[in-house]
Amino acid sequence: MQNRGTKLDPSTSRAFTRVIQEQRKAAKAVSPNGKVKSTKKAKKRPANANTGWPREINEYHRLILTARGITPETARAEDIRSKGTFLRFAHVDIDGELTGYVTKRHDKPPIIDGRPVKYQGPPGEPSQSYIPRQCVDEIWEADPPRPIYITEGPIKALALTQYGYLAIGLPGVFGFKVVNEQKLKQELRAIDWTGRSVYIAFDYDTKTKTQTYTRKAARMLAGLLLNAGAEGVYWVSLPPAPDGGKQGIDDFGANNGDPMALQELIDEAQEIDPAAELGGIKIIICQQLPNAACQGPMGDFLRGIVEHTEATAIGILLHLLLWIAAMIGRGPTLRAGSTTQPAHLNVLLLGGTSGGRKGTASRDAGKVIELADPRFYESQMLTGLSTGEGLIALGREEESDKRFFIEEEEFGAVLTQAERQGNILSPQIRKLNDGGRAGIITKGDPIRVKDIHVCIIGHCTPEEFKSKVKTVEFYSGFVNRFLIAYSHSTTIHTDAPPPPASLYRPLIKRIRKISKLGSEAVPQTLELDAEAQEYWDKHYPIMRAAGDAPGLQGAIVARGYTFVLRLALIYALVELWESTDETPQVAKRHLEAGMAIWRTCERATLTMLAGETGDPLSEEIVTFLQGGSKTTKQLREHFGKKMPQVKESLKTLVKACRVRTWKEKQPQGAGRPTEYFTLADSDE
Repeated sequence: MQNRGTKLDPSTSRAFTRVIQEQRKAAKAVSPNGKVKSTKKAKKRPANANTGWPREINEYHRLILTARGITPETARAEDIRSKGTFLRFAHVDIDGELTGYVTKRHDKPPIIDGRPVKYQGPPGEPSQSYIPRQCVDEIWEADPPRPIYITEGPIKALALTQYGYLAIGLPGVFGFKVVNEQKLKQELRAIDWTGRSVYIAFDYDTKTKTQTYTRKAARMLAGLLLNAGAEGVYWVSLPPAPDGGKQGIDDFGANNGDPMALQELIDEAQEIDPAAELGGIKIIICQQLPNAACQGPMGDFLRGIVEHTEATAIGILLHLLLWIAAMIGRGPTLRAGSTTQPAHLNVLLLGGTSGGRKGTASRDAGKVIELADPRFYESQMLTGLSTGEGLIALGREEESDKRFFIEEEEFGAVLTQAERQGNILSPQIRKLNDGGRAGIITKGDPIRVKDIHVCIIGHCTPEEFKSKVKTVEFYSGFVNRFLIAYSHSTTIHTDAPPPPASLYRPLIKRIRKISKLGSEAVPQTLELDAEAQEYWDKHYPIMRAAGDAPGLQGAIVARGYTFVLRLALIYALVELWESTDETPQVAKRHLEAGMAIWRTCERATLTMLAGETGDPLSEEIVTFLQGGSKTTKQLREHFGKKMPQVKESLKTLVKACRVRTWKEKQPQGAGRPTEYFTLADSDE
C-alpha cells in the first residue's frame, strides 16, 4: 500500500480533539470581524492573545483555522492573513516563490449568478487552485510520484497537509476547469500526472441536488486527469457529520480526532470508472506510457526514436514486444502460483487511417528486427490471415521453424471472417494462444500440430472495431485474446534526421541472443522472486475478481492477468539474456512494466467500448427508451414475457450509467410510487 499520510499517536489525537471542541465553543462567541458579540458571554481580548499565531490573523480566523487542524507554524509558512471579513491565502509558483495571486475566503460568501462564492480571486482574474508551499516540491518533482489529494479550498488542502498528504485546494468543485472549455486550468496542466494516483475528497452535503452536482464535477475532473495520464482517480466518500449535517475532509479529521480514521476512509476510496462518460466528457484515450513500461534497453530505444518518427511510443513498443515474443518461441515460460504462461502475445492496434501512424510504428520496430536477425524478419513474417485451416498448415512441417509473426493491416476483414458460420479461425487462434496445439479432424486428411508459436498483430480503425464487436460471446471467445491499444499521433516532423546507428546497437545485441535461444526451443521455467511474488499476491486476486463483472466489461478485463504475466516474462528475458544464473527470476519491476502496459490498454478498450453492453436485449431496451422515459408498466407491455430478463438488463444499464431511474409518489390512496426509466443523457 502506498504511504498516504503520517499518523499521530493516540494520546496526541485525544488531546487534539479536546482542543478543537473547546475552540469551537469559543468561536461561537466571536463575530466574523473578531469582536465580542456579548460582554456577558465572553470577555474582550486582543485578537492575537495566543502569541504563537501571526499578528496578521484575527481571533475569529485563528479559531477557524485551529478548529480545522491548521497550526500557527503552517499559517506563518503559508503567509495566511486576515483582511477584514476574509482570510487571504497567497499563491506560489513551481519554485515556491510568491506569484502575487491571492485567494480570499469570505466569512459571508457573496451571491454570484445565484450561488454563494466562498473562495474568490482578485477582481477580473479567473480563480486558481491553491497548492500549499509544503507540497510544491513533491507535487512537481517527486520520483516516484506520490498520490495527490484534491479537495475544496485552501483550508481543507492545508488540513490534509497537516496529516502528511500532498493536497490541492480547488476554488469550488468545478474550479479545476477553464470556463466553457473541457480542459484543466493552467496551474493543474503544469503538473505531471503520469502514473499518479489521485484522490478526490469533496464535501458531503445533505441536499440531493448538491450531491449530484458534486459527483458530476468529480467525474469530469476524473476524465480530465485520466486524459493527462493519471494512473487512477478515486472518490473519497465522506460520511455525514455526527449531527447528520454537511461535512468536509477537514471537519471529518477534526470531528474524529484520530488520523487513523481519515486513513481508513481513504483506504476505502472507490476508483472512478474510466469506461463511463464522465460528467459530459468523453475520455480521450491516454496513450502516454507510464515510466514503468519504458524500462531497460527498450525504454532507452523508445526515448531516442521518438525524436525521429511520427509514430506513437505505444505503437512502436507493442510492435517491438510482439516481434520479440515471436522470436522467444515456446521454450521459456513463467510460473506464478497455479498458472504457467508462455511468452506469447496477440495485439490489436486501433487508430485512424492516417492519424494512427500504425504502419509507421510497424516499420520503426521492424527495422530493429531486420538489423538483429534478417533471416527471421524475411522468412517468418507473414500476412493474409483468413482461415483456421491455413493457420494450422503453418506447423505441419516437423523440421521447420514454427515461430511466426503475422501482421494484418486490415484486421477488420479478419474479424468479418471470424464471425462467419463454419469459419474455424477464431477457435484455432484461441487454441494457439492458450497452448500451442491445434488441429482439424477430418476423414481424409486430419491435421495435428503442436509447439507452433504464432504471434498476431492487427491494425484496425476504432469505428470498424466497434461495428464488429457486438456480443459478449464473440468478445470472450476471440477478441480478448488480443491486447488492444489505441494510437493517435499529433507529432509532425517535416525534416527529421534518420535515427543514428548507435540507437539500435544495445537492443539489437539482446534481440540476437533471444532469437538464437528461441530457435533452440529449450524449455525453461522462470519464477517470481520474493518481492515480485508479494506484488502478485496483492494484485492477482483483484484482477481475477474484475473479470466477474457482468456484460462486456467483464469480458474485456477477464484475461488481464495473463497479459501482465506474459509481458513481464518478455521484459525479464530482454533484460536477463546474459545472466549466468541457472534459474533467472522475474522481478517486481518486470511485473510493473507488464501491469503498466495492461492498464493503458485496458483503459483504451473500456473507453472505446464505453456504453456498449454486448447484450442484444440491452440494446433493444436502449432503442425503446430513445422515444422518451418509460414506466415499468410500459416496459412490461412492450417486452411481455421477456420482462424478467429486461429487469436484469436494466440493472446492468443503470450500473453502466446508460440508464437512470427514479420514482414519483402517487396521490394519497392511489397506490405505490411509479418507477420511471430513461436514458442517462436525457434532459427529462
